Amino acid sequence: MCLSAPLLIQWKVTNKCNLRCKHCYVEAGMTNNEISKSEKDIIFNRILAAKPFSVLFTGGECFEEPSTIEYMRRAYHEGIDIRVFTNGTNLEYFFDDLIEMSDRLTINVSLDGMESEHDFIRGKGNFNKTINNISGLIERNIQPSINIVINKINYKSIIDLLELLKSIKVKNVQVSHLTIFGNAISNKRKLAMDEKMYSEFNFYLESYLSKNLKGLNVTYKSFNHEEDAIETNDGETYEDTWTCCAGISRITVDHLGDVYPCPFLKNEYKLGNIINNDLHFLWQDPNRIKFIENLKKNSKNGKCLYF
Repeated sequence: MCLSAPLLIQWKVTNKCNLRCKHCYVEAGMTNNEISKSEKDIIFNRILAAKPFSVLFTGGECFEEPSTIEYMRRAYHEGIDIRVFTNGTNLEYFFDDLIEMSDRLTINVSLDGMESEHDFIRGKGNFNKTINNISGLIERNIQPSINIVINKINYKSIIDLLELLKSIKVKNVQVSHLTIFGNAISNKRKLAMDEKMYSEFNFYLESYLSKNLKGLNVTYKSFNHEEDAIETNDGETYEDTWTCCAGISRITVDHLGDVYPCPFLKNEYKLGNIINNDLHFLWQDPNRIKFIENLKKNSKNGKCLYF
């Protein structure tokens, strides 16, 4: 059945960010072009009018925008599931608000290695801020999912990091590939892994997970670029049935209100601007169909090969 509107809307609430991460694929904080609060209100009202199942708040750093909590609260009261991507450095200011929404809330916090590695990538002092706020969430019965972008700097310490997360009672960890986009292009030599490093990393992680460790679920896609499998710490391998749903059931709204099927694709795939048109209208834009057709043409088993 063809959807009349997206089920999941990713909204880049702001491009502002308190960090300058070496691998940031959206180059957060590099420009000062921000729209007004009244324009953000129009965007969010149109998002609500589309009646999505879930809204993903991201940035930049979404908590650098003072209105983010207000928008999250409104979505919550509309019965919409709330997802947040955050660097975790400012979460202590929002604990009370997050507790109120915790039954419909998923928080993804980025952590990119042990202290020296994380701070090399994200700036001095940010590791301790993030760890303290992850612990603060867990103490308040909000269980975050931790996202680790694996790279040349941190891949050898993956076990130490997982053990640390397990010790503070984190339950879910996702290990992701480095995306060579945005800031990662200029830092590719410092961060990008070669095949030998991937093999070494696979050995570390698979040996660790084979111990059937209790209490910590680690999910990652195969890092040999050939297998389509997901490994978890229960000792089993599952077929990876994930397919890209960009433009099919989800869209991205950027910090200026421009709408795209996928956050990585710009210009020719732009559907329009949500400040000027509602999402039901933009969802019918021919560029969305063009994107889906090209995705099918340039993919293998539904896996996007654009990047």
